[in-house]
Amino acid sequence: MFTARAKVCGLIGNPIEHSLSPLMQGIFSSEMNVDSIYVPLPVKKDLENAIKGAYLLGFKGLNVTIPYKKEVINYLIDIDESAKKIGAVNTLVRVNGGFKGYNTDILGLEKSLKNADISIKNKKVIIFGAGGAAKSVLHLCVNLGAESIILVNRDILKAKKLITELENKNVDLKAFSLEEFKLQLKNILPYNDYIAFQATSVGMYPNVDECIIEDNEFYEKCLAGVDIIYTPSKTRFMEMFLNKKVINGLDMLLYQGAFAWELWNEVKLDNEVIEKVRDMLKERVKDRKS
Repeated sequence: MFTARAKVCGLIGNPIEHSLSPLMQGIFSSEMNVDSIYVPLPVKKDLENAIKGAYLLGFKGLNVTIPYKKEVINYLIDIDESAKKIGAVNTLVRVNGGFKGYNTDILGLEKSLKNADISIKNKKVIIFGAGGAAKSVLHLCVNLGAESIILVNRDILKAKKLITELENKNVDLKAFSLEEFKLQLKNILPYNDYIAFQATSVGMYPNVDECIIEDNEFYEKCLAGVDIIYTPSKTRFMEMFLNKKVINGLDMLLYQGAFAWELWNEVKLDNEVIEKVRDMLKERVKDRKS
């Protein structure tokens, strides 16, 4: 429970009806005996006024999700250096005069890969998407020492823009439109040891039958797959990886949320609490199709 003195935090995005962040953040605070409340705030337009309003209402912090992870930067008074390099923000912390932006997605994803024993160092990587989430994946893969990265997006110009914005180019980077990638699959992917990241909303509830790529040959060329979606718990993309290592975005969600909670409350979460929340989240998303 919370009191009238509770710290207020929230989630801004569109859509957010599927989000498990309110449940997760509520359990973190309850288990840690911290007086706070976390509320979902669907924002369909006018992000600037939504951010200003949250500050005026005394919000301690916010999570920012699709489609605002890049746009929100325009309305911050400060930004963490790592988030600035990525060019995407998913966590806001109240400071004097406004909010400071952080990217805890990249921290959550790194922890998720480590837990799943998926190593990126010297690996060939394919990333579907060119939005804020894809940007975090791209930067993490570069930081973790990927040998090469192929960026695939419906709009090739957006994919190329991500590559040109990248400061550290000590990696082989290529960009393809989704259409060209499908047509030229054999030429573009000559090997059989790729790690694929699905960093778009394709396949997310309620569109659970959609898949970014249906070609079985693509999945045969991959060693492992990562889908940042966690509802449903097993997307069509994940199902295509027959007998191969594949994970969803649940641990990424868990740890990005944990890092955000720690920023807002300046308290380190107990590992037992994190494990308890993971179990509850797994139960909540298990076989979730509606």
